[in-house]
Amino acid sequence: MGELGNKAVMANNIEKYMALHGETRKDICAVLGVPYTTVTNWVKGNTYPRIDKIELLASHWGIQKSDLVEQKEEPTPVTESGPLNEFQDLMSQLTPDEQRLIVSQIKGILSNRE
Repeated sequence: MGELGNKAVMANNIEKYMALHGETRKDICAVLGVPYTTVTNWVKGNTYPRIDKIELLASHWGIQKSDLVEQKEEPTPVTESGPLNEFQDLMSQLTPDEQRLIVSQIKGILSNRE
């Protein structure tokens, strides 16, 4: 796989973990202390983060560096029915921005319970 492929894998993985954690590019800028344009270039696959930034991202999200730099197969769910699996399937069809919006709405619903 060439350099371009690695950038694309990294870009997809960064977007995936940002969405999983409901984080924006600005959030990542604050965590890493880098300019917004730097994170934007990573997410667009234009540039590749330096190893120290990859390590910081992995630490921030509690994952391995390989989770960011390698394309991994998603695990198959143990159960194949139920609302959670339907939700996961629907979420996987959304863009990262749409996923963040849904996560934000869920957090709003949960905070209104208190």
